Amino acid sequence: MSEKLCTIVTGGSRGIGLACARKMATQGPVFLVGLTDANLLTACVDLRATGAQAEYLVGDVADRAVAIAAVARVKELGWTVRNLVCSAGIGGKGAITSIDPAKWERVFAVNVHGSFHFIQACTPSMIEQKGGSISLISSTLGVRGWKYDSCYAATKHAQVGMGRSLGQELAKHGISVVPICPAFVDTDMVSQMVCNLQHHKSMTADEARRLLEEKSPRKRIIPPEEIAEAVALVCSGKLRCLNGEPLILDDGAE
Repeated sequence: MSEKLCTIVTGGSRGIGLACARKMATQGPVFLVGLTDANLLTACVDLRATGAQAEYLVGDVADRAVAIAAVARVKELGWTVRNLVCSAGIGGKGAITSIDPAKWERVFAVNVHGSFHFIQACTPSMIEQKGGSISLISSTLGVRGWKYDSCYAATKHAQVGMGRSLGQELAKHGISVVPICPAFVDTDMVSQMVCNLQHHKSMTADEARRLLEEKSPRKRIIPPEEIAEAVALVCSGKLRCLNGEPLILDDGAE
């Protein structure tokens, strides 16, 4: 098999990661990493049905060995890592006085350490090619705060700081690094927020969703496909002027 440039997407079986995989699959092979075999298989089968090349690996991004295995598998397939999308992430809401330290550490392990493991594993290939891109799916909480969400916000700030530093470090190799910071995106995480509002505010699901929508001047929650469009633009190399700086996609949310 001739060598082809591929995109690795962590958290690629659902939400923003799946939307990114679908978008990038129109441009070359995609390799998905996630926790659930059934979801990953379904995603790859659907992508292959469109004529795309898609493979996957089941694993926890918090485990460094998973990142190493993913890059090794990509090489076995005759592909070369050109783009990395770090989309795997989990939430960690809770008051600072009561949040479980184990939960705090787990959110950092996935959101921050997971990104680090994959960046470190994928960067040598990009350096060898003298080009590539790294998209860190952060959040508007990476540039601002939110009460009872210090854990998640801290990890998202860490991703932004990582992106800013790596943008400077890797620019000489032609590698673009962009932290992408959306506000509310129509994913499982927002669904969980709706459930929490129902429980704590005695709202209906529709009322809770409208409350989140009201945070945006356009009165909407961002579709994950719009985040995928931003990722594709980063991967195209046409946004080199953004290298290292966060791309904030908040639709004016506060």
